[in-house]
Amino acid sequence: MTDKEYKDTVMQISDRVMRFLVKNLRSSRMNTDTGLCSGEYYEDARDILQDSLITLWNNKTDVEFAKAKSYLFTVAYRNMLNVLKQTKIRTDRIKEMHNFHDAKAVGRETDYDNKQLINRAMEQLPENMRSCLLLKDWEGYKTSEISQITGISEQNVKITLFRARKKLREILKDM
Repeated sequence: MTDKEYKDTVMQISDRVMRFLVKNLRSSRMNTDTGLCSGEYYEDARDILQDSLITLWNNKTDVEFAKAKSYLFTVAYRNMLNVLKQTKIRTDRIKEMHNFHDAKAVGRETDYDNKQLINRAMEQLPENMRSCLLLKDWEGYKTSEISQITGISEQNVKITLFRARKKLREILKDM
């Protein structure tokens, strides 16, 4: 990969990687003292993204331009897992951090409530299910790309997605 291709790759997908990291870290982080999610997940997501971009830069001669997107997501995903393992963060549940005040339109209030409900339900999913769902349904990746990023077979990705959606439906029914 050339320097220009590296720059193009970073410009095209760094925002998507950042959103993926923030969403995953937000769901995985729980402050054990207060039970509230702190803002440090954003800082950690930036650090993980930066480390991942450095890794891509250091290996740019070995990475084909066509596979740079998957490579960057894979490195970021594995770096995120390392951070979660190192800090031994619980992935159970996360409580609400923000209360929605001054909502003037009922539609906005309902949208906000629905998003919060889905976020709470997503937080209850195991890490592998949540990651696969985020990559597939929120980021729009193909099953083959998710397989490369997470390091599990395509068939297991499909099974994980099926089970995650089923579990998500069950969680949402109970809420």
